[in-house]
Amino acid sequence: MMNEKSNIESAKTLTRKERERLARRREIVEAARAVFASRGFAEATLEEIAERAEYGKGTLYGYFQNKEELFEAVISDSLDRLLELTHSCCSGSGESVVEKYQYFARTLLRYLFENQELFRLILREMHGSMRHPRASANRLPEIIPVLEQPLRVALSETRGIDTKRIAFLFLVMLLTLFQSALPSSSMASGCVEGQESFPVFGGTDEAIEHILRLLDLTFFHGIRVLIEGTAENPMHL
Repeated sequence: MMNEKSNIESAKTLTRKERERLARRREIVEAARAVFASRGFAEATLEEIAERAEYGKGTLYGYFQNKEELFEAVISDSLDRLLELTHSCCSGSGESVVEKYQYFARTLLRYLFENQELFRLILREMHGSMRHPRASANRLPEIIPVLEQPLRVALSETRGIDTKRIAFLFLVMLLTLFQSALPSSSMASGCVEGQESFPVFGGTDEAIEHILRLLDLTFFHGIRVLIEGTAENPMHL
């Protein structure tokens, strides 16, 4: 499936008709994303998606065979964006692993605050995939190796440290803190039972800084200690 980046890169080689078809597909996927996020997969209907996209239901069948295939496209396109974001924050050299993770956390948090419906949708997919596996669920772990890379480089001389698990823990902590920072009503369909929300913040910037301070006191502090210990004694865990 073509993601947005490859669509832009190939636009110059497409005919006008092909560009129009690509734009129409993108509009359908965007409409479906909003409907699935607010209604859930089971309650969403193709009629509602078509109405939101301002197309006839028959037009949808010209691009997707059924609701399941359209849902797969929404999840896949969303994960493409998250993967692209992770690559842009964690690749390259010059910054320390903590600096890259801080940049990634800040960038991801801002993106998620601006796309709360997307986050709810991915939460549903992560939880639902355990009961009803879908092809898109197999793409969720693709983010972890990219996130792991700077940590693996920083600890390349250290044996016995599971950098993949640490990267996974970081992502889980980040998403959990973000979820807790949202008003409980906005996450009603995705909240963990009994989980409390943070106090209401003055805005997105304040919430992001609060989460980053918590990460600095816990996860980032641990990474610094681990790296400093490695520098002093490369064989010490």
